[in-house]
Amino acid sequence: THLYGLLELAKRNRLSNVYVHCFLDGRDTPPTSGKDFVAALSREMKKIGILGGTFNPIHNGHIQLARYCQNKLGLDKVIFIPTYTPPHKASVNLADSSHRISMCKTAVLSDNNFEVSDIEIRRKGKSYTFETLNSLKELFPEDTLYLIMGADMFLTLADWKNPKVIF
Repeated sequence: THLYGLLELAKRNRLSNVYVHCFLDGRDTPPTSGKDFVAALSREMKKIGILGGTFNPIHNGHIQLARYCQNKLGLDKVIFIPTYTPPHKASVNLADSSHRISMCKTAVLSDNNFEVSDIEIRRKGKSYTFETLNSLKELFPEDTLYLIMGADMFLTLADWKNPKVIF
């Protein structure tokens, strides 16, 4: 759909070196002319990684995954988003949300490119990725959002709420 339209637009305008990747940039439709397409590609957008989870507790694997993605994708920052109530896991022995936020803030303290958001904690209840990404697209309309997840969550994508909205 959008990807096909972008590829066709690139072909029509003889843009031979187009690197295509999956991203969420807040636009509902792709650029409609070659001029708009080039402008969209050259616009100064930040690349923001989004890493959600229960973080019960946050651990080195989370930090290493975020750092790996930051380096490989050239992310300007990574936002860690602890969930209030995890929709995909039983919340047995779940630490209080305020403690998990504090643990995350402590864990990322030494990296200026890492942040912690309480967007899902403030929402209360179960948070779904598509809702969080929609909210983040409103907060960062000009930026490119990269959803980061571990293999455990990747293997459950088919069970997520509205996965087609995400990808």
